[in-house]
Amino acid sequence: MSRATMALWLTLASCGAPSGGVNTQLVAETPLQSDASAGRTWRRMNIDQLRASIERVSGGISWTEEQDGVAVQLFDSLDGTLGKPDYLSATEEELSPGLLFQKFLDDAAASVCAQLVAAEPGRAAWERTLLIDVTLADTPDSNPAAIEANLRGALLRFHGREVPAGDPSLQPWKELIAAVYANHGDMAPAWQAVCTTLIVHPDFYRY
Repeated sequence: MSRATMALWLTLASCGAPSGGVNTQLVAETPLQSDASAGRTWRRMNIDQLRASIERVSGGISWTEEQDGVAVQLFDSLDGTLGKPDYLSATEEELSPGLLFQKFLDDAAASVCAQLVAAEPGRAAWERTLLIDVTLADTPDSNPAAIEANLRGALLRFHGREVPAGDPSLQPWKELIAAVYANHGDMAPAWQAVCTTLIVHPDFYRY
């Protein structure tokens, strides 16, 4: 079991910013666990797998953009740019997590997570995929136990990691929530930050 340290980058929508206006901040460093053997080349999910995974963890929310009054599925319209083969000029999908892929993943995560956090309070309990053990009224001061439980559930759902209560690996996530909440005075951006970071983290998209 090897351990590497990677920087977690967040894409946070500014309060009141127009659609697409984002601030990208380096927020934390956290150990990344890997069971890869020495010398193994990591690959990312293909675009179809990535889209399906994002829709699964978000309860069916897609990466879309309104164009001329029509919701366009961006994973479809950008699939060639993202390396999906057209079977004319290319027959194999490029699966290295390059800079262009990372940029589009940041955009997709920010869009989907903003929609997800807005949708969760109106969903029935059994439909929720992010705010399961908390409400947006729960803060780091008022209900830290619920926030930890929700983080543990999110890590299991998004990364397939079962993290025990009180595990030190939860601390960077708690600090992320506390920092965003302190900055905004609102838990919605804090959980949006968690969601975005979970998706852009390599534990979500690579194998």
